[in-house]
Amino acid sequence: MSAAPEQAFLAAPGRPGRWRTTSLATERALLRGTHPLSPGLTVLPYVVHQRGRPVGRCALILPVDPQASCQQVRGVGSGPAFVGFFECIDSQPAADELFAWAQDTARQAGYRELVGPVDASFWLGYRMKMDRFDSGPYLGEPYNPSYHPRLWAAAGWQVTQRYSSTFYRVPPPGYAVARYEERWASATAQGYRVEPLDPQRWDEVLGKIHALVMRLYADMPYFRPLSLSQFTTVFGGLRQIAPAGLTTLVWRGEDLAGFSIVLPDYRDLPNRRLTPATLGRIWWTRHHHHRVVAAYMGAAEPGLGSAMAWRLIEQARLGRLQVIGSLIAEGTPSQLYAPDMVADRRHYALWSTSTHEVVH
Repeated sequence: MSAAPEQAFLAAPGRPGRWRTTSLATERALLRGTHPLSPGLTVLPYVVHQRGRPVGRCALILPVDPQASCQQVRGVGSGPAFVGFFECIDSQPAADELFAWAQDTARQAGYRELVGPVDASFWLGYRMKMDRFDSGPYLGEPYNPSYHPRLWAAAGWQVTQRYSSTFYRVPPPGYAVARYEERWASATAQGYRVEPLDPQRWDEVLGKIHALVMRLYADMPYFRPLSLSQFTTVFGGLRQIAPAGLTTLVWRGEDLAGFSIVLPDYRDLPNRRLTPATLGRIWWTRHHHHRVVAAYMGAAEPGLGSAMAWRLIEQARLGRLQVIGSLIAEGTPSQLYAPDMVADRRHYALWSTSTHEVVH
C-alpha cells in the first residue's frame, strides 16, 4: 500500500482491454496540478500493491476554493468528495483497501460523503457502466470491468443516480416523428433559426455555448461552474473532431438559444497517444462515419430540443447513420427521442457512501 508515485498510478491495473476513457496526459496533468481544472481540485492518488506489483488504484478528489489564498478544502457542509480513476483486479480485499483509504482521508478533511466514480470532475467523466460489457466503449462512454459494481456494492456503496444510453436504428426512408417536425415548424415560425455551425464562427459560438451551459447545466448533480478560459481549454479540442454539419444551433437574432453537438463515434481514439496512425484513424472516422454520438445538448426554451432532434433524425435518415443518445439521466423527457426506433440500451450509475462507514 502506498500514496501513489505517478508512474505506479498511471500503470492503471485492471483496465479492461486497455480502453482509455481519459488520456494519460490528462491524468498526469491532474496529478501534477497543471490541468485547467486543477485550481478547483485537490487530487490525491493511491495505489494498492500485492507481492510488489500494483493491483488497484484510485484518486480522492477534494473540491477546493480557488479564490482562497491557501486553496482550502471546502469540507463539511459543502458537498461530497469524489472517488475516481478507480481500477482494480477482481479482488474484494484490494478494493476494500482503496475504499478505506479514501474514506479515512476524506473524513480527516471534513467530508461526510463520498460519491463515485467521478474522474476528477463533472466536466471530465463520471458514472459506472452497469451492463452490456460485451463490446468496447463508444466515444465518451464510461467503461469498466463487469465486476466493478459487485466490488462497490460489497463495500457498502449505494446507487444514488441512474443514467442510460440509447442506440437507435438507422431511420428507414420516409421516417419522421410528427411532433418534432411540428416543433421545428413552430420554432421557425417564432423567428428561431435552426442551422448548422459556421466553422468560421467557432470561437464566438463556443463562448456563447459556455454562457448557455453555465445556466442550463447548473442544477445537474455535482456541477461546478467553469470560467470561459477553463471551458475553452477543456472543450476547445472539439474543433478538430466535430464536423460542423453535425452541430445544430438555434439562434434568435444573434442570441444562441440552443445547441446540439453530435460527434462521429471515435471510440477511445482521442484519448490515445496521438501517433500518425491514430491521427489517421481519427481523420478517417471523421469523414467516413456510420455511427454518431449525440454528446452535448442544451435548449433555453421548451420545444427547441425537439426542433434540434428533428434535424438530427433527418441527417440520420439521409446519411444512413446510427445515433447514440448518450448518458441521459433516467426519467428525463429527452431519455427516449424515438421509442419505436430503439435498438439497444445501456445503463450506468453513480454511487455514494458515508465516510464514517469505513470498510476494513
